[in-house]
Amino acid sequence: MTHPPEQAALFAAHDRMLHEAVEWLDATHAPIKGIGSRMLMVLAARILQLGSALQRLCETGHAGEAAPIARAMVSACVTLVYIAEDRGNRAAAYMETDRLERKKRIRLIKEAGEAAKAKGTPPLYSDAELTAIEQKDVELSAIEDQKFAVLAKHGVVPTRLGPRKDTISGLNERDLFEAMNATYWYLAYYKLFSDEVHVSSNALSAELVEQLSGQSLVGAKFENPFHVLTASREMVFNTLEQIDHAFGLGQHDKLDAIDAPILKALLAFREPEAQAAPKTEA
Repeated sequence: MTHPPEQAALFAAHDRMLHEAVEWLDATHAPIKGIGSRMLMVLAARILQLGSALQRLCETGHAGEAAPIARAMVSACVTLVYIAEDRGNRAAAYMETDRLERKKRIRLIKEAGEAAKAKGTPPLYSDAELTAIEQKDVELSAIEDQKFAVLAKHGVVPTRLGPRKDTISGLNERDLFEAMNATYWYLAYYKLFSDEVHVSSNALSAELVEQLSGQSLVGAKFENPFHVLTASREMVFNTLEQIDHAFGLGQHDKLDAIDAPILKALLAFREPEAQAAPKTEA
């Protein structure tokens, strides 16, 4: 079983966009200086990698399961936009947040283990496993201390917009999107795709239809890929724009050329749906 013929042009255009985006990124030879610039480039590479994974899922009939990947692309892109505003200091905060969260996880593991012992039940980790985890944390912390010390000598220190230390920006998710003028991304993509990530009742529509018809199908279902591919196209294009602006490359015309085929394919794919939709009287 293969994807419906009307999806073929859309998949081809999305795949072309990804290949041309990679070629452009590799050919920029952007002047990477400092941790902030490096972080922008690796975030861009990650977004393109996620786009490739999304492409493979859609091609094989799993567009309905691709929303979590599209959500990750949105999250990575808004992080890239955020870091680009003050790349060195915010990249440092990005790394510091991982360190704080790692230590928090270890603390919670220890607390859960102590609670389990108090109840007479097996802990999550044995004493030997917990010792190994803590030792690894000590090693990582020493490396991080050296890294942050070097950054500080160059005037790079973790900074955040808000007061929280458990997020890169110091803000909650929605506030970050709003601060980056990306409320549309939050509402149209990130929040909507969260239904799939958390498997809310809204995410079970396909399974519900199957149950009502007396069957349960597992495998390729070839659901409509329009929304996840639209999100992917927007994140890839904005990622390239951010790199172009951050490094002063002045290649907006080239980016428009990369974007044009996928944008045309999305509009063409959606047009038959719009024509088939019932019209309402004014």
